[in-house]
Amino acid sequence: MRKQRIKDNQRALIVKKIAERHGVTPAFVYMVTDGTRTNEEILSDYMEMNEKINDVLENPLLEAVNKLVPFNNKKKVS
Repeated sequence: MRKQRIKDNQRALIVKKIAERHGVTPAFVYMVTDGTRTNEEILSDYMEMNEKINDVLENPLLEAVNKLVPFNNKKKVS
């Protein structure tokens, strides 16, 4: 059985934005973040943007809403 690769949409969005900003391909940005290529500007932008998105996702208001409205709550069938 083949493993399915789950695409990380958050990372893909960050990579696309950084590639557009620096005028490079998304593949090059992936190589920089994986460590096969070096580019300090791209890496620092990636880290900064990733941190900003994580801060937004860890918003206390968002956490409170998720506790009140369980979107991923599966009902048990008895």
